[in-house]
Amino acid sequence: MTSHGHDVEVYALPFGPNRNISLSKVRELLATVPYYEAGNIQADADVAYINYIPFIWRRMKIKGVKIAGLHTHLLLPHQHLAETVLHPLSAGFEWYLKTISFVALLPLIKNIDLTSFDAVHIPGGNINLRDRSRIYKIPPWIDVNKIPQTEEKFKTFTVLFAGRKTWEKGWPTFCEVTLKLKRMGYNFRLLCTGEGYDGIHGLGFLSDEELLHVYRRSHVVVYPSIADVFGLVILEAAACGTPVVTTPIDVHLRQQLPLLYARVTNDFIRAILYTHSLWKEYTDRYGDWCKILQTSAMKYDVSKIFPIFEKMMEDVMFRSQN
Repeated sequence: MTSHGHDVEVYALPFGPNRNISLSKVRELLATVPYYEAGNIQADADVAYINYIPFIWRRMKIKGVKIAGLHTHLLLPHQHLAETVLHPLSAGFEWYLKTISFVALLPLIKNIDLTSFDAVHIPGGNINLRDRSRIYKIPPWIDVNKIPQTEEKFKTFTVLFAGRKTWEKGWPTFCEVTLKLKRMGYNFRLLCTGEGYDGIHGLGFLSDEELLHVYRRSHVVVYPSIADVFGLVILEAAACGTPVVTTPIDVHLRQQLPLLYARVTNDFIRAILYTHSLWKEYTDRYGDWCKILQTSAMKYDVSKIFPIFEKMMEDVMFRSQN
């Protein structure tokens, strides 16, 4: 936003003890944007965009117009939510407690905590609030100019998992898929962001630019997430011209991209092997698919989406003054 003439500062509550990025690295990635991290934050702003965490955000004493950015699927109705609650052992006890807590507090969150904001921004999905005029649905954006265009795919067929290694993001499913592929005799290159695991090579922390290069060079991205607000991984991979196998949940389908969908382990394996056969035996068809993915993802370019995001801030400021 600084390139559009806005003065921007970023404030954050302290990261947890297991932070995977140093304070100096955060400031390096933000370049010229000042970054402050503290237990109790006080700031004045014309507009404050707050990554919303129920009640915890109140530790930030922000003066000015406030917009709540809903980036957690737990606040949105979800087709797998009841299924998740009924199967705590498959998800893990921590996930079970977190889900139950959000479900129990949802009426209080929507009717009391969120009313403290002048507007609510949702990248995808739906939320039912009494004042629907305060809801803005704006998807994430990508910068097409930063997408690598000349790099070729790795010589060995490469399967990539990008994202947090949590149950809801499908990490256990990915591990099961890769294990079965190895037992079937396929010697694919298996990559993941962060730390590796059991034959899956970990790439460590990647900057946005580094991640785009990995997307570009991989042959297929596997994203078995069962709970999302949007699914930025899908969009980034598609923009880099890399096929994606993901779950057919509502927010993924709404992206309207030519993806492959799977629900269970064997479905993911079939989709990966189908992609491999196209790459190996039908090179032109694989190449055409990659080009169609890139073209389809262009509707999310920053030049198209960011002006809508700016307009949201202007609208909210105007409404608060009248």
